[in-house]
Amino acid sequence: MSESRKESTIDNRRSTIDNRPVGLVKPANDHAARALRALDEKRLRDAEAYIAAVTGSKAGPTYGKGTDPESKEDPCAPSPTGGGRYNAQGKEDLCSTGIDRAWKLLLSGLVALDRADLATAEPLLLQASCLAFIEATGTEGRLDPDSLRVTALALHHVGWIYRRQDRPDAAYRTHLSAYHLRERHGSLEELWETAVELGLDADVARRFDDARRWHRAAVEAGERATEEPQGKQAIAFTNLATSCVESGRYEEAVTAARSGRACWRQHDVGDVSAARADLKLGNALLRQGEALHGRGDPLAQPVLDEALEWLSTAHEALLAYGSTAAGDAQSCLDLKDFGERLRASLELGPPA
Repeated sequence: MSESRKESTIDNRRSTIDNRPVGLVKPANDHAARALRALDEKRLRDAEAYIAAVTGSKAGPTYGKGTDPESKEDPCAPSPTGGGRYNAQGKEDLCSTGIDRAWKLLLSGLVALDRADLATAEPLLLQASCLAFIEATGTEGRLDPDSLRVTALALHHVGWIYRRQDRPDAAYRTHLSAYHLRERHGSLEELWETAVELGLDADVARRFDDARRWHRAAVEAGERATEEPQGKQAIAFTNLATSCVESGRYEEAVTAARSGRACWRQHDVGDVSAARADLKLGNALLRQGEALHGRGDPLAQPVLDEALEWLSTAHEALLAYGSTAAGDAQSCLDLKDFGERLRASLELGPPA
């Protein structure tokens, strides 16, 4: 198989998917099959590379379930190490796998995730994504959207695992594959869900331009969603505010935090997230006031005054949730202490 097929980049994935012909897409199907073999042999990083290529493989001519003419390796052949799913007639075990098996693997992976057993969940979810993709591209005359949605769902959770493993770039690539599949075959709720994760991946990698772009995409998807649109927008705006604070864009952070707070209040005024939204707004205003103070801007005083008001409001509300919000309540006190000292220093003028 040519190197160009193996080295697909993030930038060309969307156009590749959009232009992919219906029916069997053999290059992508081969990547999925090789990923399954790597998983069977416990070569998770090799499997990850093949899976990254599944939605990035360049579309070529369509074939039956035979071997790609450019490849010397039959992806359905028995494993060279023996055992596993690949017996002496290994083709039957791999190539006749159906979507029901993919669902079982997906559910088993989600159960492992629920137990916080990431080491078990990762290979199960990777296998589910590959099997579902093979099923999706194995339907003569069309791509099967239901199977592609299973692929996207599995990849979405794999990306979540990668971020927990402190691998934000791998998380981003995997979530991007899920997002592109969901653009074509998913719901607005699913699209919002993966856009949120992409923004968080980029935040952890400190790629704040990408993060803000995805947080805004999540806001737009949440606005168009039919299920709890206010709650979805609130989460996206809150994440956007956090990203803007981290990247020093304090005015944008305040605007996003105000929007997030408004959405939370409309969605559920009694939820602890609404109180946390007050904390986010207070923190954004505090950072903006600190920057204004550093420049000697007279607007620092009213901005700091408003910040302290919101922090006081948030602290009072968070205390009502007891241990559930104890950490946030303490953060409010710490920020208030800093803000009060900063405001008291205003009469001394800007720092030298």
